Amino acid sequence: MYVGALRWMLCVGLLARVNASINPPSYRLALEFEPASQSCAVVASGPSQLHKGLLDEAVVLVKRPLIVDRHGHGHSTSTSQYVEIFGRDHRAALTKAVELCGAPLVESEIGLAVTDAIDDGLVDAFEIFEIVNSGPPENRIDIVIMGDGYIASEKMKFLDDAKRLAHDLFVGDTFKSVLPLLNVWAVYAASNESGIGVGGKPKNTTFGLYRDGTELRGIYCSKMHVARRACKAIGPFACDYPTLIANDDFYGGLGGEFTISTRSKTSGTIVLRHELGHNLVEVGEEYDGGEVYEGVNSALNITRIPWAHWLHPGEVKEQKSEQALHDYAWHDLTTGAYRKVFHSDSSFGRWFIRASASGVPDKQSLQVLLDGRELDWVETGNDDRCFLEWVQLDETKPLGQGFHVIEFKSTPKENGRPQQLCHIEVLQYGNEPDFTWEPDYIGAFPTFDSRGQKTIRPTNEGCLMRNMSRPTLCKPCVEGLWRSLMSRVDLIESVKIMTSKDEVSVSLRTMHFGKFREDRNRIVGEELKVSWYRDNVRLPQFDDEFSVSGTSEHMWGNWAIEVELLTPEVRSDPNGYLKSETYFSIGRGQ
Repeated sequence: MYVGALRWMLCVGLLARVNASINPPSYRLALEFEPASQSCAVVASGPSQLHKGLLDEAVVLVKRPLIVDRHGHGHSTSTSQYVEIFGRDHRAALTKAVELCGAPLVESEIGLAVTDAIDDGLVDAFEIFEIVNSGPPENRIDIVIMGDGYIASEKMKFLDDAKRLAHDLFVGDTFKSVLPLLNVWAVYAASNESGIGVGGKPKNTTFGLYRDGTELRGIYCSKMHVARRACKAIGPFACDYPTLIANDDFYGGLGGEFTISTRSKTSGTIVLRHELGHNLVEVGEEYDGGEVYEGVNSALNITRIPWAHWLHPGEVKEQKSEQALHDYAWHDLTTGAYRKVFHSDSSFGRWFIRASASGVPDKQSLQVLLDGRELDWVETGNDDRCFLEWVQLDETKPLGQGFHVIEFKSTPKENGRPQQLCHIEVLQYGNEPDFTWEPDYIGAFPTFDSRGQKTIRPTNEGCLMRNMSRPTLCKPCVEGLWRSLMSRVDLIESVKIMTSKDEVSVSLRTMHFGKFREDRNRIVGEELKVSWYRDNVRLPQFDDEFSVSGTSEHMWGNWAIEVELLTPEVRSDPNGYLKSETYFSIGRGQ
């Protein structure tokens, strides 16, 4: 049985006595860890929300790269790792840190790891704004949006951007179903210069965001210590997933400890939801040409598929497809055309081409040719990085056996902005039934990493972890999202016990799922199942009740309440993360 997290227990009258079995918030230690030297730097420490993994283990260790650039030549990943250690108490966390780091940590420095000093006097105070409030931070997952490169006169611009991005993510389709688990905050501090740096040189901004060159790809943070302090300013328990938003109108971002994106109205949400997806869910990449393929959306082969419970019986087969070309071009089209030759296999009857480019708002600025034949594409009307797709599903029109040439040409523009071809990929698919094109069909689809090695993913183009222009996660990733978030929170908010003369009533308050959701956000088939126990005997007459009452003679004893969230978005919950329990006792009248 799972013992719920710390919650409010209110008793009124002499008959009630609460002896709740309580699992207090865990202790969290966050480190910068360098594996080669086994050196560690403490970046955050202190009490944290519960972690249900601590029911079975003394500590839980979570690792991810400190910095991940998924927007360049495959991945550009730092060797340093961002490590979070959750312990039942600070001693357990420190012991694990010493084991990991190979040297004792000075306990007096724990808690002082995030300095109060701010470089260059850039920030006098951080202004904090509440965007979404679903409940107390100690029992919610808190996402913090921090703006960089917004000068004093652009404060409202930042707030509007933060609200728009939050709306896109949490009122839109991406993370809407888990919104009752989330709080969203905005943190503002005026920068001395507007915008962000380029060419590897930050501007005089709060967090010092910059691009390595001028390409629309990775955006880096030069003042991570300031960003950590800004997030910490929200208060206890309220800095779970820090996000930095650059005051820049074009594509770019980063993953790792911080999710980084831009205010771009065309690509800001696209980058943010993809990078945040990596941090919120235990997922790897699904697009081709990357490095990290692991988690709930990845398998080495079809014999051990994590999402097997989402497949139709007997449908475990690898979909027939082949990568004919994958190239991170990063070519300036103003210097000349870009051509790539690739080979096609006649056994594949269908094909798909995807490319991305920037500075090409219309067809006058970009021409795409396949074997000399022009390919049509949809104009965007802006210079931001755009994603172009061509698909041929007519089995009578294959690419054909042999070599083919794809070519990209541009006409230089008067505004002088770069016209850049970012990447190209060509995929070939088998005919039906060897390959199912339907985007949301769940099966076993090949993915090819930067070395051409194959792993398996759940859908064809049905997940934003593969197709960044898609607004939703696939069902296996959504299930992983639920399990990840629910491992850190308790469904039970409070239990209230009231006594009046010879009558005792008990009221249960839970998170707002099932019938407690707002009507517009209801999910068909979602419900909270409630079971009541008295002296280890289940009381079926109280099933699914949130308030029970009776005479003191019938109510005295040792009680337990079990709550389970049932949702069509989760088919497998092996660790019981979607369940909570609490215990209390009611004494006889005196």
